[in-house]
Amino acid sequence: MFLTHCTITANSASEYGGVWNYGTLTGMNSTLSGNTAGDGGAVDNAGTVALTSCTVTGNSASETEGGIWNLDTMTLTSCQVSRNTVRKGRRRRGRLPPRAPGGSRLE
Repeated sequence: MFLTHCTITANSASEYGGVWNYGTLTGMNSTLSGNTAGDGGAVDNAGTVALTSCTVTGNSASETEGGIWNLDTMTLTSCQVSRNTVRKGRRRRGRLPPRAPGGSRLE
């Protein structure tokens, strides 16, 4: 999937609020905000994600990773990840998991 100049906002689901990626996702100049889910309020990734000049803000989850839940390979370049929250659970507030199997890279 390719997202360019997109806004993904105000989505709600029991799991994976904004984008659920198990393939390849490339995003440029897009915003993911105000999404809610059980895990991964904005992005739940088990594939490959590359985001450039994107904003991930104001998302929430009830269990884990308010902003981004990454289980594979993710590269963020010139992105803003902020003000994401978790209501209970591991409370990492949208940060990337510390040991993603494929690796996470922030540039």
